[in-house]
Amino acid sequence: MQDEHRHNIEPAIKKRDAISFRYVRADGQRTRHNAVYPRELFEKGDHIFFRAYCHFTKDTRLFWLDRVQSLQLTSREKLFTTDGADSRNSLL
Repeated sequence: MQDEHRHNIEPAIKKRDAISFRYVRADGQRTRHNAVYPRELFEKGDHIFFRAYCHFTKDTRLFWLDRVQSLQLTSREKLFTTDGADSRNSLL
């Protein structure tokens, strides 16, 4: 699964596209991340990480790739309605 996620993240970085995914934190809590723009994918030790900008929190985050579940590419058209309104609820 980690290889599949990596192959989806790499083109998103190049195209500056958004991704959405479920994530399992270190404490076991599951969270949902929408409109996340991956910027860098790298290895450190035995782990693969990616740094990404979250549109809704307006913050850069670091994610462990092996904690990512059900990753999807999200086009910009899906993130905003035609009038520019935030459509994040449709992604939940």
